[in-house]
Amino acid sequence: MSFVSKETMNEINGILFIDKPSGWTSRDVCNKVQSIFHTKKVGHLGTLDPFATGLLIVAVGKATRVLPFLENLDKTYIATLKLGEKTSSGDLDGTIIERRDVKTFPAQKEIVGALQTVQKMKEQRIPLASAKRIDGKRLYEYAHQNIAIQTPSKPIEIYELFYLNSQNPTIEFLTRVSAGTYVRTIGEDIALQLGTIGHLVALRRVRVGDYSVEQANKIENISENNLQPIGKILSFLPKISVNSSLAKKIQNGLPLPSSTLMANDDKILLVDESNQPLAIYQKDGDLYRCVRGLW
Repeated sequence: MSFVSKETMNEINGILFIDKPSGWTSRDVCNKVQSIFHTKKVGHLGTLDPFATGLLIVAVGKATRVLPFLENLDKTYIATLKLGEKTSSGDLDGTIIERRDVKTFPAQKEIVGALQTVQKMKEQRIPLASAKRIDGKRLYEYAHQNIAIQTPSKPIEIYELFYLNSQNPTIEFLTRVSAGTYVRTIGEDIALQLGTIGHLVALRRVRVGDYSVEQANKIENISENNLQPIGKILSFLPKISVNSSLAKKIQNGLPLPSSTLMANDDKILLVDESNQPLAIYQKDGDLYRCVRGLW
């Protein structure tokens, strides 16, 4: 394991692709990264529940500034659904609150039909065991206090939902979803379409946007060598290189004419002549304005 000296700790910036182990919260991973790099500036993209594994994108130092621009990236998961048992959370971390006998385990054709129906859903109820705030209180706080509350729904997109395997009493499926979609709720909805109840017993995030868990490292192997440059995680933005004169204006947060940058995209990444990220700018009429400095 590599440790950072006090003299260089303020210079640590970058992105980590970590394969989160089961039993760790996403915050646990960030705390570990803080201890490795001796810095408090650590954040993550997209929370993974403790029982879940897979790709967790962690930002260190100045890289934390770009996390809000990554929130809309779609995510891909492989999940295992167990039929016949409902839990308080919809997954393995909750307590069993209902059991039903599955007298006849569904055939593959029935399962595929259920997946196709669920994939068409455009709204999803937010689980009671979630951190969503209602009237200033998180939903899981209502659950812990046994307070009845109607959970709201939210718009979602299920881009892909594929059957992978099944063996009584479990079904394995792959799904690619919009940001903020609850895969445990997808699992519960699949069970309902099959005329029963269910909960997730395994969940693995295999992709976030264009980034794969195959690029990730185990937490115990993380070091400075694993830090990726900020520009890499922003590769989905059009990139424009500017000269030193414009770079100074950008570092002062000044707006720039579209004609000067010869750009027309909604958001752009501006880099200096050494390809170092300077800022993210957003189009506003005939101007581009700074929405996030990265220098």
